[in-house]
Amino acid sequence: MNCFNLKYILFILSFYHYAYQYNEVEKGIVSGNYQNAYDAGIIAIKTYPKATWKIVHNTLLLADSLHKNTDIGLLSYEIGRRGACLDYLKSFSFYNDDHSLIDSAWQSGNESFLKNFKQDYLDSLFNMIERDQSIRNLGVSRDSIGVIDSFNMISFEGLVRKYGFPNEFVIGLRCKKIDRGHVINEGYFQTMFRHFALRNYQTFKEILDNEFLKGSLDLYDYNEYLTTFYPNPINYVKNPFVKIESKYYQENFFVSVDSVNAVRKIYGLPSREDQLNSFIYKIKKPDSVFRIHGYANNIPKPPQHIAEKFMKIFTEIPINNESSDPNH
Repeated sequence: MNCFNLKYILFILSFYHYAYQYNEVEKGIVSGNYQNAYDAGIIAIKTYPKATWKIVHNTLLLADSLHKNTDIGLLSYEIGRRGACLDYLKSFSFYNDDHSLIDSAWQSGNESFLKNFKQDYLDSLFNMIERDQSIRNLGVSRDSIGVIDSFNMISFEGLVRKYGFPNEFVIGLRCKKIDRGHVINEGYFQTMFRHFALRNYQTFKEILDNEFLKGSLDLYDYNEYLTTFYPNPINYVKNPFVKIESKYYQENFFVSVDSVNAVRKIYGLPSREDQLNSFIYKIKKPDSVFRIHGYANNIPKPPQHIAEKFMKIFTEIPINNESSDPNH
């Protein structure tokens, strides 16, 4: 067995263990089993060095809700290691009780982050997103927009080759001040990545595949890029939820649930049932501060002459919105 094959096998074993814990965190939050969710979050963070910040964030919220401070030092370090601001941690109720430990752990993590942080990389990415948006606001031709997209794609490929994929460990997390304190502000470059994918740039697909195998790309983000942005998404893995007028629906796959779940498991994703539960949770609790996956694509109401046939593709999801819980 050569070195590459061994490294790949070890990655797969590590990835599936991590994916299981990742999904257990979300499942526990949605079901209200916060202790199980917290335990899964700590395991994921301790065993997978590049666990997404969303797990750290959710685990911090769970620690706050459960009044647990046994792992506050670890969690504060991990927030610093991802370049997020200390003010974000000050938004939690436990901060005043353990502020010395939290400050010290965050500082240690932030020093680790700054050793790898490249301001030039972040500046280049901001220049790219500025070009991406500016050209679209000018009302120019599709060909002109295509020139900018191609230029950005070539530039992005070079930056990734030089610095790696721009995840939280490379460019950090931005903080945003709101009424209740500071929160993580994500999604700066998602729009530009979406444009790369909509143009079906094979180079971008290759970057996604390579960086995912390196552990540099979150499993949900990876699957979203592949299944939402590219034509002909992989069945059973793509997002099945839509909103038509005021009602929510899920796409029918016309195969057994076991078949759907078997494919989803390959990609490290939760079962169809768990996916649906997470989606319903997000709709019922739109103000929840937990990071839960699930969204609906808005599609227009079909014309009357095809409505009956069209709607056979979907099954309505009965949802009665609840008042949001300000603590969750």
